[in-house]
Amino acid sequence: MNKPSPRSDGLFILLLNTKFISVIPRNIILDTIVINRTFQHLMKSKKNLTRFTYETAAFEGWRLCISRAGTSFTKYFPDKQFGGPKKSLAAAESTLKEVKQILESAKRVNGKLTATTTKNVEKLLASAV
Repeated sequence: MNKPSPRSDGLFILLLNTKFISVIPRNIILDTIVINRTFQHLMKSKKNLTRFTYETAAFEGWRLCISRAGTSFTKYFPDKQFGGPKKSLAAAESTLKEVKQILESAKRVNGKLTATTTKNVEKLLASAV
């Protein structure tokens, strides 16, 4: 979609592939731009959390993936299950915080996580709903 073209009366002409669509008041365009930028900022991937929003994929949501001492842990937080992207992000962030607490206090044997620590993290990820 092309950028809206400003007019002298404060209205914008919205074009799609150079065909006239409609004339829209300026405040609606600006509100939409602010909302879209805010939403994009909130939905941007973060460290250990990746946003999946593919139009052709069946899954939309967040993926938590964290690795420590050669062991990786992954959990998916679908938007449908949690009631939207913001709620699934909140669930993923709270789970990530708990996982990090377990991993930071974990003891290591020969540089690897113990079996107990691995089980505890996997149990936490399985119960994260």
